[in-house]
Amino acid sequence: TRDYWHFIDFKKTDSRKDADKEKNLRVSGTVQYNSGHSLVDAALKGLGIVQLPDYYVQKYLASGELVSLLDNYREPEESIWAVYPHNRHLSPKIRLLVDYLAERLA
Repeated sequence: TRDYWHFIDFKKTDSRKDADKEKNLRVSGTVQYNSGHSLVDAALKGLGIVQLPDYYVQKYLASGELVSLLDNYREPEESIWAVYPHNRHLSPKIRLLVDYLAERLA
């Protein structure tokens, strides 16, 4: 649901310290979703281009169903955060989930 895309212009390296300029570009269109899966579906149907983390589009890029654009302007990594209050005891289910995510996504 963001109305901007984030870009970084790199000087032929994949290092953030070598970034020429960071820029947020305002985007608009006739379709807007708040779901990555819906955005992938729209791109697969040819409704436009999307800016999404790799985990949404990796298999479609590998199969050739989608094509990556503007690779020289994308951030090298997209982070995923598990946010929870540090001053509370986590339930065993939440602790298990956080540990699982940390192990699998490391």
